[in-house]
Amino acid sequence: MAIPARNEVARLPRLLAALEQQSLPSGDKLSVLLLINNSTDGSAALAKELASRSNHVDLTVHTVNFAPQIATVGMARKTAMHRALTLAPSASPVLLMTTDADAEPHHDWVAANLRAAHTGADLVTGMILADPSEEASLGGALINRSRAFGAYCQARSLLESIIDPVDHDPWPRHLFEMAGSIAVRSDVYAAVGGLDPLAYREDLAFVSKVRASGYLVRHSVEAVVSVSARTCGRAPQGMSQSLARWKVEAERGEPLLVEDPDKTIARFLLRKDLRTADLLKLRARLQAEGIKRLRSPSCEHAERAAAIEVLAKDNPDACEVPVEFAVSQFQRAMFRYVDKDTSGELASVV
Repeated sequence: MAIPARNEVARLPRLLAALEQQSLPSGDKLSVLLLINNSTDGSAALAKELASRSNHVDLTVHTVNFAPQIATVGMARKTAMHRALTLAPSASPVLLMTTDADAEPHHDWVAANLRAAHTGADLVTGMILADPSEEASLGGALINRSRAFGAYCQARSLLESIIDPVDHDPWPRHLFEMAGSIAVRSDVYAAVGGLDPLAYREDLAFVSKVRASGYLVRHSVEAVVSVSARTCGRAPQGMSQSLARWKVEAERGEPLLVEDPDKTIARFLLRKDLRTADLLKLRARLQAEGIKRLRSPSCEHAERAAAIEVLAKDNPDACEVPVEFAVSQFQRAMFRYVDKDTSGELASVV
């Protein structure tokens, strides 16, 4: 496991306590590489002290100070994952997991990731929840906003599973692809060239790269991690900045805006079409978009996956319609696309 940490002395005890409590086979230890980077708050000393008291976690603490121009969240995570792999046995692939230093993985988080990997997933992205006690301190308006967004995510995920079902990522599933919970086979990690040292959204870019290479991504609702609900975080455009923006907008009475549901549904339909489209027509469409050669068309499945990633990519920054309107439109659309035999079951969900 690889975890970057920067000035997290207040949160590290909670993280390591959660890792100590993971459900593991008797006698097994969890191998964890904690990369303390660019820290000035005593995180390294505390981590080493906690490591000496660990019973179920084999904790290795590395410290590093990146030059300012490369001191990004992506560089820290890439370095942590690389060093974690050097500690792993080289005889066979291992499951490389990563989370954040402000996280508290639920007790069966490791086990849930392993189950998903054993049933065929090449990469597992888990469910991220905000710490409820910290979120409550941000005020009722923000909590209502968070709940509305949760309903939006559930409705959107369900509709996608109806319109464009994929065997390796069935419902129930979620939308999140966040570094707070990612598990990837080590051979897959190496095959795609690892994680890129981006200034932000290194997690989204990595999952996209894995998916575009034809590997199977599972959005597991069983692999759950709670993270801090702080509004001052480390990464630009990360969860903390989103919460900070939501708090201000909620206090102003502004609506939470999301993508126009017609665009979202059109993308789901396009993905479904691309999964079965004639390859020659698919390639012609790519050329029409100015894309002459895909990066990894090693087989038909990989070529289709890459095309979907290029032509039908999500737009997480779209702010076009109120979230309540989008949810209502998704719910109406579900009954247009679901078959009659399952419409009753669907009604109980939405």
